[in-house]
Amino acid sequence: MNLFLQARNLAQVFHVGDHSLTVFEELSFEVRTGEMVAVTGESGAGKSTLLYLLGGLEQPTRGEILIDGREIHRAALRDLAGFRNRDIGFVFQFHYLLPEFTALENVCIPRLIHGEAYREARPEAERILEEVGLAERMGHRVGQLSGGEQQRVALARALINHPKLLLADEPTGNLDYKTSTSVIALLRRLHQEHQLTSVIATHSREVSGQADRVFCIAEGRLFEVDKNTFAR
Repeated sequence: MNLFLQARNLAQVFHVGDHSLTVFEELSFEVRTGEMVAVTGESGAGKSTLLYLLGGLEQPTRGEILIDGREIHRAALRDLAGFRNRDIGFVFQFHYLLPEFTALENVCIPRLIHGEAYREARPEAERILEEVGLAERMGHRVGQLSGGEQQRVALARALINHPKLLLADEPTGNLDYKTSTSVIALLRRLHQEHQLTSVIATHSREVSGQADRVFCIAEGRLFEVDKNTFAR
């Protein structure tokens, strides 16, 4: 199986006045095409920071990031924005949906940003909302949806441009156990059906148990752990 994502000798250091905070250094990480990988670790260990670097939302202090052969760490900001919109789907712990819009309108937004007209984006948005089980909720505004439904809308929005890579940061962190279980199952199904490569930062043992491989960040280092540890 081909390598899809490579991070080489990454370091991320934040400077505040005369002080510096090293989140991690000399971090290397590879994900094969079609894998679902979970990244675990305590709060503040650097899971979210790693995802932001992989998605081009932040630039590393040092190191290299290659996604599908593209050198993310060298790309210009404008090129990165286009790459993120086309090839990367993001799902966060908080859904970041626009409350004044309907579920359907929220899902259309990435295509509108890409320059597509709403009438052109709408059929695909409707199809994906049906796929995530929200066929009857498309016209509802965000405040009329449950937490689990909101996260499903966020998933649909992440997939509207048919990305190659899905990056999810604590996608079940704000959900109760029952809702979380259904979202985890949906994540795994969408990963397979959309032929994604997925990296998920999570505290959830259930999410880690669904992954193909599991990594842990601790004390600025990344290491692989036995995924059977998370089997139920």
